[in-house]
Amino acid sequence: MSGISLQLPGAWTVKTDGHYALVASLSARFNPTVMPWVTINICDDSENHRCPAGTLDLSRDKTCSALQRSIHEWPNGIRETRWVCPLMLDHPGLRYSSATTQFEVGKRRLLVYYLATDRDTPPITFLGDFAKALRPNDL
Repeated sequence: MSGISLQLPGAWTVKTDGHYALVASLSARFNPTVMPWVTINICDDSENHRCPAGTLDLSRDKTCSALQRSIHEWPNGIRETRWVCPLMLDHPGLRYSSATTQFEVGKRRLLVYYLATDRDTPPITFLGDFAKALRPNDL
């Protein structure tokens, strides 16, 4: 069984399934439409919680025309496949960006999705800081 702990600012509201998934947003009450927000899912390839086959591949995703992929081998033994969509414009004129990344250690995986406005911490900074804080035994 894998586990992860993280610390978010006190203003964030967190919702979790108690085992493998967490959603948090900068909102007084849980509201996944308030940005920034983060979704985290973990799988450990145990009998009851298998990981999807293969590495995360968003290359066919049509929602972002400028999707950028990068692969990172972190010094702590964690491999990361990151997909970032630079700033986009929402219907009400809100500029935002998104990132999806998969961290892997052996058969264990952590999937992180981050959505933020142009006034929030940029996805590349958020995920870089997140990755630097991870340890292989977190996954």
